[in-house]
Amino acid sequence: MPIVNFHITGSAEHLQITLTARDNSHGALLPGTKQYKCQLPPLSSRLQQKDRQWKQKYAAWLSGIATLTPSSPPIEIETNVSILQECQQLGNELIREFNEWVGHAAKIQNALLHTVSSRDYCQNPSDFCFILNVDTIDPALNLTLQRLPFHAWDFFQEYYPHAEISLSTTSHALPAVISQRLQVLVVRGYDPNINLDEQQIAIGKQLEDTNLADVIYWNRGAEENATASLFRTLKNSSPQVLFFIGHSESTNGAIQISINQTEHINLQKDRNFKNILRGLKSRGLIFAAFISCDGLGIAQELSDLGIPYLMVSREILPVHVAREFLNEFLTKAIEPGVPIHIALSHARQHLHEIVEAYKNNDGCPNASTFPVIFQSPEQHAYILNPITKSSPISITPEFRLQFLLDRIIKHWKIASIFSASLILVMIIALIRKTELTENACDSTIKNLSYLSCGEKSILGNEYLDLDAKKGMAELKLYTPNYLKAIESLEKSWKSNQKNPEVLIALSNAKIKFAQAQAIATGKSSLQVKTIAVVIPASLKANEETYLPISLIAAVAEAQRRWNDRNTPSWLLEVMIANDFNEPEQAKQVVEDLTARPILGTIGHYSSYVTESVLPIYEAKKMTLISATSTAIDLGKNYQFFFKTVNENSNQVRQIIEYCQQRNIKKVELLHGIRNFSITFKENLSHQAQQNDIEINLRQLTNRKLNASKVLKDLKNNRSQLIVLAPDAFIDRVDQENVRQLIVTNAGKIPIIGNEVVHEPWLFTQIEQQPELGENLMFTFTWNKAVNRTNISPEIYSRSPKWWSDGNRQISHRTVLTYDAANVLIDSIDLVNTDLPDLNIRAMLPRFIRRTNYTGITGKISFNGSNRNENLSGLVQPQFDQSGKLIKFTPPK
Repeated sequence: MPIVNFHITGSAEHLQITLTARDNSHGALLPGTKQYKCQLPPLSSRLQQKDRQWKQKYAAWLSGIATLTPSSPPIEIETNVSILQECQQLGNELIREFNEWVGHAAKIQNALLHTVSSRDYCQNPSDFCFILNVDTIDPALNLTLQRLPFHAWDFFQEYYPHAEISLSTTSHALPAVISQRLQVLVVRGYDPNINLDEQQIAIGKQLEDTNLADVIYWNRGAEENATASLFRTLKNSSPQVLFFIGHSESTNGAIQISINQTEHINLQKDRNFKNILRGLKSRGLIFAAFISCDGLGIAQELSDLGIPYLMVSREILPVHVAREFLNEFLTKAIEPGVPIHIALSHARQHLHEIVEAYKNNDGCPNASTFPVIFQSPEQHAYILNPITKSSPISITPEFRLQFLLDRIIKHWKIASIFSASLILVMIIALIRKTELTENACDSTIKNLSYLSCGEKSILGNEYLDLDAKKGMAELKLYTPNYLKAIESLEKSWKSNQKNPEVLIALSNAKIKFAQAQAIATGKSSLQVKTIAVVIPASLKANEETYLPISLIAAVAEAQRRWNDRNTPSWLLEVMIANDFNEPEQAKQVVEDLTARPILGTIGHYSSYVTESVLPIYEAKKMTLISATSTAIDLGKNYQFFFKTVNENSNQVRQIIEYCQQRNIKKVELLHGIRNFSITFKENLSHQAQQNDIEINLRQLTNRKLNASKVLKDLKNNRSQLIVLAPDAFIDRVDQENVRQLIVTNAGKIPIIGNEVVHEPWLFTQIEQQPELGENLMFTFTWNKAVNRTNISPEIYSRSPKWWSDGNRQISHRTVLTYDAANVLIDSIDLVNTDLPDLNIRAMLPRFIRRTNYTGITGKISFNGSNRNENLSGLVQPQFDQSGKLIKFTPPK
């Protein structure tokens, strides 16, 4: 269990950082590592200036948030949104300046990679703990450095994704081992801006619903002796975890927390309070979270108490943001075996992807850089819900012995591999040489968290069983054992055919083994061609992994069917890439893909991401085939782009025809804010105007959307149809608004949702309230219920059973992606595969355009980038009496 410590000393002009990696079982340096000392560049004036500017602008925006009330706000909402945008820009500039400053210290990066290789980290991220100890000669400089966004360090994010850099407190002895059930104390202080009852209930509910902990509550009182009441509660309890929610502030250098409207605790002066906290620590307090303002001030004051873990916020978080952060943190932290560092990283990513993205006052600039954990430098990662009953922070002689045995076994295995035979070593060397120079799946992807050829899971290890983890671990070794990998992956796949990542890893491992055998027997090397599938595996707290799985499943099955032919002239290798459904990340992914001998790509998922990367594919002459990007004119003037899916104008046409058949003249459209929804909105408005249909527009991505008011307006306006068109990757705000609209409507007014609305949470809701399924329809890009003339008879023989998930039929995304993969594979086979890969890449578009294919969805031919055949249709789900989905039919 390595603890990696960054120790910064010196002055602003002469900063030095010392890097060590120790094992927390005995404190010794990790084997093969040493202590590294490097000079940091002087703290740049531009960085400090940008930090001051951001703080000033953030304070101005925050004061506007506090005064945005219905009664005459001193700051107009439009003005405050402008301040928000300026603050967001300054926040981005601050992060760039920080990376510019720390990026000059290349020796730190090299030293860190020598100390903890990215490969070792990625094998088990939760096994590493990174701690920053700032101890310069100037206390003010210490605070400045602690406020810097180290979590936004580009290098660190790339090589150690999901890792947290904790801040160090004073060194203290380990707490006593606690064996009893987890005890949690929730202290509700005072804050005029927070509904503390709701927040307290939310904390307790998450902990109690999982039967994880016994929760004790202390509520503030209006009586004058509220402080004494709190102190009695603290003295008479022995919690391992303490949550304080309420208000705190710095006044003339003094830190105080509010107990009620009149009583406050001064952390500098009230020794009794500190002594009580020391007593809690001696009785087993491990983790304390202060959900309040001026968190760094609180941490500084409490750092000498020896509490192993303190979680605070560097800056003031708005009330709704603090609530969202805490909910996300607890959701992850209560999962079995998840350290609080991983939970914090998860919540931080949520703030970055969701909260920071809002362009109105629901957002919060740089919110993801605020939360931080302070911890004792000897401590490793604390786990609220350990998998075993043993204390996650206790150190025993048996643990030390096991640690030594693990290392002996690990080194013995490596030695046995190298000494097995000289011939095997030569084979591996030859394969490695090929990978480094010719193979798309070379060793460099092992350090890239967003690319995988089967040596790691893009979706996350929690979706793998033990055999799958073993197989992937074998592939990730510097000298992979392909036979062992194949054995483990086959066992995993046969027992649980749910994660197609395992099938791709298995297919790729078989290819590697076949290559090794060919070299060992002196046969000519097998031809291997590589394609990539790009998925939107977001890091949001999103249980709907069926979306990326539905895309991987199609390509995995296409690969398996191609490689399992009797006499394959070449074998197909598949790389999985994750663009997080974000344009900037997607650009980096595409740069990596196009720099490798990859012949083509299946993806990207959403139209706005696809639009951002098309120029790169075109410049690098690599084919991209999308089965999901439906925005209009997306592929205009691009030679290397194709779509097996139609534009969303076809879906719009179906809605217009539905309105004409039923004489509907007024429609309410709720839409998203990105490319897919915008083109859908524009096209529907245009076609509606031509057909004398009135469209009333509302933005769906709106936290303040009131479903009851929308439906009341609809009734007053005599609208006859609701159309829901959220963006391609639905976020929590859109999803909640869609849910509220469908639930509040309760089947009264017809609703047509685009394919994004068709998600598991909706059908779970319908099973509970069957009436919600009345008058509910979807516009799909393909469905066999309405596209019978295009269906290939082979759909029933081609489609593996494992494509179906529960009561859902085969996903339209899976079917269209399967066709896209086969278009690409068949086109590669038509080219002379003896040609260099770059030549094949350049020739592929001609072969794709000149040939007609028959896929699961029927005939496929292209006019430019677009598919000629119309597929999309309007369908209505049919449910049984219990509310379970049976099938889709054309609308009644």
